[in-house]
Amino acid sequence: GKSDEDEVAIEIDSPKLNNFNKKITDIQLDEDDGDSSLFNILIPAALESGAYTMRKKLVSIIGTAAYKVTISTFHGFCNDVIKLYPERFPRIIGSKAIAEVDQIAILEKIILAENLDMLKPYGDIFFYVKPVLNEIRKLKREAINTDDFKKIIKKQENDFENEPEKMHVKGAHKGKMKGEYVKIKEQIAKNKELLRLYIAYEEALIKNKFYDFEDMIVEVVKTLKKDTDLLLILQETYQYILADEHQDANNAQNIILELLSNFHERPNLFIVGDEKQAIFRFQGASLENFLYFKKLYPKAILINLEENYRSTQSILDASHSLIINNSTAQKVPPTKLISKIEKGKEPINIHEFLNTDTEHAFIAKDIKEKINKGVPMKEIAILYRNNSDAFPITHALEKLSVSFCVESDDDILKNLEIRKLLIIFESIHNLANDESLARVLFIDFLGIEPIEAYKILDDARKNKKNLFEVIGLKFPEISKNLSSWASVAHNKPFVDVFETIIKESGFLSHILKKKNSFEDLAVIESFFEQIKKLSGTLNEYFLKDFIIHLSRIREHGILTKAGNSNHKDGIRLMTAHRAKGLEFDSVYIIGVYDGHWGNKTQRNYFNIPMVSGISGASIDDERRLFYVALTRARKSVIITYSKENSEGREQLKAQFIEEIDEKLKSFHTHDEKIAIQDHFHKISDNKKDTIDNKKYLQNLFLDRGLSVTHLNNYLKCPWEYFFVNLIRIPKVQSKHQIYGTAVHSTLKTFFDKYKIEEDMKKEELLSLFEFNLNKLPLSPHDYEDTLKKGMESLNGYYDMYKGKWPRRLLNEFNIKGVHIETPIGSLLLKGNLDKIEFINDHEVNVVDYKTGKPKSKVDENYHRQLIFYKLLLDLDEKKKYIMRSGELDFIEPDNNGKYKKLRYEIEDKEVEDLKKVISDTAKDIYEFNFWYKTCTEKNCEYCELGKRMG
Repeated sequence: GKSDEDEVAIEIDSPKLNNFNKKITDIQLDEDDGDSSLFNILIPAALESGAYTMRKKLVSIIGTAAYKVTISTFHGFCNDVIKLYPERFPRIIGSKAIAEVDQIAILEKIILAENLDMLKPYGDIFFYVKPVLNEIRKLKREAINTDDFKKIIKKQENDFENEPEKMHVKGAHKGKMKGEYVKIKEQIAKNKELLRLYIAYEEALIKNKFYDFEDMIVEVVKTLKKDTDLLLILQETYQYILADEHQDANNAQNIILELLSNFHERPNLFIVGDEKQAIFRFQGASLENFLYFKKLYPKAILINLEENYRSTQSILDASHSLIINNSTAQKVPPTKLISKIEKGKEPINIHEFLNTDTEHAFIAKDIKEKINKGVPMKEIAILYRNNSDAFPITHALEKLSVSFCVESDDDILKNLEIRKLLIIFESIHNLANDESLARVLFIDFLGIEPIEAYKILDDARKNKKNLFEVIGLKFPEISKNLSSWASVAHNKPFVDVFETIIKESGFLSHILKKKNSFEDLAVIESFFEQIKKLSGTLNEYFLKDFIIHLSRIREHGILTKAGNSNHKDGIRLMTAHRAKGLEFDSVYIIGVYDGHWGNKTQRNYFNIPMVSGISGASIDDERRLFYVALTRARKSVIITYSKENSEGREQLKAQFIEEIDEKLKSFHTHDEKIAIQDHFHKISDNKKDTIDNKKYLQNLFLDRGLSVTHLNNYLKCPWEYFFVNLIRIPKVQSKHQIYGTAVHSTLKTFFDKYKIEEDMKKEELLSLFEFNLNKLPLSPHDYEDTLKKGMESLNGYYDMYKGKWPRRLLNEFNIKGVHIETPIGSLLLKGNLDKIEFINDHEVNVVDYKTGKPKSKVDENYHRQLIFYKLLLDLDEKKKYIMRSGELDFIEPDNNGKYKKLRYEIEDKEVEDLKKVISDTAKDIYEFNFWYKTCTEKNCEYCELGKRMG
């Protein structure tokens, strides 16, 4: 039976396992007398890693008896209950767990069928698929079903209707709704459509015999609330509940704990947590959930532990000075911790650098020195905010031969070796697709030198040949293999295709020759296992099915976990989230600048009472994450940031640095710049034609010249410029680009006729658009949507400006023969101006059509485009036209149905500034200063291609 022992809620920062171990020892009876009380202990953990660590520690203390204790994640526990009592869970039994990609597919199908105003935007009808799925997950984590959600929305509507302050009662806007209430009204409309999708999603899961990850907890909660017999069975089984890392619990998990423990007024419930480390709000955890049981059991004993056995006092004090800035510190004042280890006095060392190259070089050098002094590599960790932060620092470590291990939930499809296979799969799926086939040319193990790849692409483009045909002439063996694999792909299951290609392509031999081949082999094995699982979903799973699967994964950014290989010795690299629960002697926290650590921009697409409070990252949440990063260190913390990012833009240090007590930190400023090494020789390591490659690309750049599109692409992502504008890998136009092409062609023809015809009817404009659209490649569904969009936009555009267009104009004015002096010599500039309108004989207004939504202020790229056009006209040796103004002509109305033109007079200083940008860019391109850099865009496909070039 149960004792009347008080529930103990513990907020601690010292190692919590010791407290758990003592608690277990206190309740454990003598095993020899046949008592099996260890079976009556339940330890639910938030994460798999926490459950594993707990079990490992307990085994080291009480031996194999530890396996009698139920230590599991909440999901694992619920899954076991369902398996033990299947007849009580008809919703789950007979169904199978649904993968995220299948959830996406179901929601896409629902959205296509539903008539939605808010959650089905024209520009991307599936834009809200991922946000909707995330919101449904949040609702389930809060144990809110469709009926509950309907009541929440009803209350929202009633509160809105009864709000007396929502209308302006005087002034120019009298009688109109206030802006904040317009937003609330829109949010209610979105929530109502979300409810429709939620209901349809649940019906689809049942119909297709699926259940999702959250359903395991949802169904157990639902069953235990109505099935008292099962609840009593579980209450008798689990008489002692020890909840670890409770700050990470969500509402549904709290309900499980409450149901299991509510037999007694004062149950045997022992909760451990630290509000300061609540960093999983995106998974439904919140301060309110953390305090839930203290409110439920007001007589519970709250013990604030003050002793810490990990960090030095200076680290603890610095962390405390940071976390007291949280707003929640008013509700739960953080306890000041006392270090029980040696009283280290080393301050938090903060290093400021001019740029990220210098920052990463310093970190690598500093770590190298530590290792040389005897510091074990496993006791050094580099922590960063996002997984993408790892790539630049790993290059710096490689240069100094510092071994490292990147630990994260890596996306298996982003593994460089797997991506090579994906390129082959996509190419043999359609050998006529030059875009995917072009990427095959750069796969190293196929043996095509980069110089030859460039020439093949150039030959196909200049002579307008099919790329596969040119490959066949230059490399017949590769062409033969591609044809053979394509045949296999159309006639055999995908698992056979996979096996054939890794053997015949040289891929496996390539992997085996690598220095750390075991890591890649583990990833390949994991990938193959996933392919076999996918193959089990259909009777016949072919390559075409995998391509559809791959497309959906990419479109919605779905993570395909690769699993972790921790066999490699070296320093540890991971996100701060990943570091939770770990500790190291020395910790480097890198890239600590504003907007990256703290003040992150994050859009909440929905606002739902009871759920919105856990949506996204507030500054408090980010500060907790930084607190976790700081407290991973035992002896020393090094924080680094740069004043400029990799694109040269200025950035400020994160506010968290300022919040650390001045007496506890030491600033180090590094004003020197390290010389940027010419990495170009690494393009083709150990290849005899490196100089020829470099010369070939330099000549190609000088021959191509620079347009404003090239320039904007380079400033956004150097690798996008390299592949799209310099090498010119074939690229299929997107739906938006096709729409823009049709509109531009239509307006050119329309205004060409307008110059000479007295009256151009609207019907002719619309007819021209339909004609031009018919010539472009669109699916039937996309064609109908695009036709409707164009007809509506051009209809209003004609009505707005009819009779206002000047008759004297030039369309598609092409400039391609002007030059500018740069550090590398004379550089060709070129451009195509949509329309020139004459002010008088020599002065003109340059018009550029835009097919996107009008902007309230000019986009930086748009503005640069207009300045570039003035520069082109100024440099034109014919000196025909003087550009007095530039105009952005938006063909689509804004959200209020208004059409806009933005006109600017370009100043001479802007032109001079642009000349410098062009000169600097030309030098960077010519000298390949971008070779080991990446852009800031997450999951940039061009940067991924660039990695393979290095």
